[in-house]
Amino acid sequence: MNPPVISIVMPVYNGREYLRLAIDSVLAQEFQDYELIIWNDCSTDESLEIINGYDDPRIRAFSSHRNGGLFKTINLAIQASSAPLIRLWCQDDVMKPNCLATEVDFHSRFPEVGLGFSLYDVIDESGVVITPATTSNHPSVLSKELANQLMFYHGSIPGNISNVVLKRTVLEDVGLFREDLVIAGDFEMWVRIAGQYPLGYINEPLIFVRGHTGQLSNQADSYVTAMREEEPLYEILSNRLPTSLQSYARSYDLLHRYPMYLHHAVKRLISADVANARAAYEVFSHSRQRLFVALFWLLTANQRLYSLKPRFVVN
Repeated sequence: MNPPVISIVMPVYNGREYLRLAIDSVLAQEFQDYELIIWNDCSTDESLEIINGYDDPRIRAFSSHRNGGLFKTINLAIQASSAPLIRLWCQDDVMKPNCLATEVDFHSRFPEVGLGFSLYDVIDESGVVITPATTSNHPSVLSKELANQLMFYHGSIPGNISNVVLKRTVLEDVGLFREDLVIAGDFEMWVRIAGQYPLGYINEPLIFVRGHTGQLSNQADSYVTAMREEEPLYEILSNRLPTSLQSYARSYDLLHRYPMYLHHAVKRLISADVANARAAYEVFSHSRQRLFVALFWLLTANQRLYSLKPRFVVN
């Protein structure tokens, strides 16, 4: 039997509230040649019962015996999958009916890309769109040079894992997700891939990404964890920038990221969260120009009155 065209890998941990909607949106896809790998990471709610309630040959369900975290679970699901395209999926989100068809068509037209990502609309707990996707004039294929510049200035440009399709051959080349990272494992993977491959951009919202208070990214200490894990990634991206951008990039980095870190430290201190305030300040102190950055933060009202703008060099 031939493998499916695309494997959807879905890590699950205590996802009962929206899990059924996430699975049903996959089963309702216009494109049907896929497998759905669901990997339960020791959920303590009814997630496993919900998963086992499906009787569909396209679904292959697995469970870990010990909680391994997001990126270990994704790796396990990838290793169990079989298709040449690997689509990441989250337990809270909803695919639009044309999602897989559009992504498969995109990758057939642009086989050179190392990963592809689409736009998405953000919904609330009730499924109401609260932030519609904003299109851009980026090309369908982002060269390595452009992709690295975009990530240096804007961070993890896919913005999520639910809108990303990876190629198995690329993962065989660059390796799987780093399991020692808690928040930035996806960003680290995109940076790794962009060092060797162009990225693909679908200028259309294909999914609904749900925002709610229970998400890992909304936990009190998640931003501090992200600061620590992302700092070396920005250093890698900085070193990849064109020589003519290096000086400006250092100024941008100093006066863009580090004021935000200071602002977070102050916010956590005001909230009496001393531990996270101290941790955020420790990362902020890596700027080595703390007084200058603090003055810039104060005079610009945390960059609301003035901020440096991205500057690109594209051949």
